[in-house]
Amino acid sequence: MNNYYVYQLIDPRNNKPFYIGEGKGNRAWSHLEFKSGCNNPHKDRIIQKIHDLGLEVIVEIVHNNLSKVESTRLEEILIEEIGIDNLSNICSNAHPPILSGKDNGFYGKMHTVENKKKCGDANRGRNNKTEAGIKSISNSMKARWKNPVEREKQINILKSRKGEKRSLEAKESYRKSALLRDAKMTSEERSARTMAGIATKKIKYAGLKRQAYIDNEGKKRFRYIPATD
Repeated sequence: MNNYYVYQLIDPRNNKPFYIGEGKGNRAWSHLEFKSGCNNPHKDRIIQKIHDLGLEVIVEIVHNNLSKVESTRLEEILIEEIGIDNLSNICSNAHPPILSGKDNGFYGKMHTVENKKKCGDANRGRNNKTEAGIKSISNSMKARWKNPVEREKQINILKSRKGEKRSLEAKESYRKSALLRDAKMTSEERSARTMAGIATKKIKYAGLKRQAYIDNEGKKRFRYIPATD
């Protein structure tokens, strides 16, 4: 029966696939709960890091309505196209030799132009998600940020990265994103955002006072210490 499919797990941090697989039923989503039975620590670490940031792994079905032979062969082809070094798959070919040559159900068949473009775009890191998919991910991230527990978790992760130097490309990307975000907001919305930030700061530093100090590089910095009467 043609009830198999080929899927890819996409990292939402860069919109690039990090794992290619094949199966049927709930197989593609079983990785997210670490119940796939796949002994692949590298893949699991990537998924865990994404979860720790409060994000979701994107599961994308590349091709469905396949036989077992077709799905395993297409899986192998996609891994070869993207490159095993760019993925967390353990190996590029873990299938019996009988699946090669004329014994393979995919023998003599061709990828459609649409599928070739989809695989190529995925390999180049382009965003293949639909507008509805992008909106769904955005709403999910906003909901997590409103959750105090998830927000604190993400803040702690960012704090742990304190001191890391950002590349010039990253800085320019952040600057452009901020400008684009501000351009879409009215002056009232920007003002409300500022006031909300001030209110959050008051709560966060309640009972503390700001103290100036000189760091190891001779630069003036500020930190918050317990307030004394």
